[in-house]
Amino acid sequence: MDMATYSTFSAARTAYLSNADYADDGDLDKARDFRSACRALLLLMPAETSNDATATRMSPQLIEKQLATVDQFIGDRLPAVADAVGRTMLVNMEDFREI
Repeated sequence: MDMATYSTFSAARTAYLSNADYADDGDLDKARDFRSACRALLLLMPAETSNDATATRMSPQLIEKQLATVDQFIGDRLPAVADAVGRTMLVNMEDFREI
């Protein structure tokens, strides 16, 4: 999913929890959704919330660490794509001459 899909903290939190097991499943699509949820949470997460009964402090550092971990997971599974793009060569056949 695209990060724009998560317009509320609740939706981003749900996606975060639903896709947190991406590494256990080895699922690249779940990893991408988890990454999008992490990014959304970093933007939407309040630093602190409270009401009459409770107070909660959020940890953006934990989300940032998990974002780095999922980025590494995705990067480790996509090097073949990056290598193929890096090795693509275009040849101009106009200058080709038979010897």
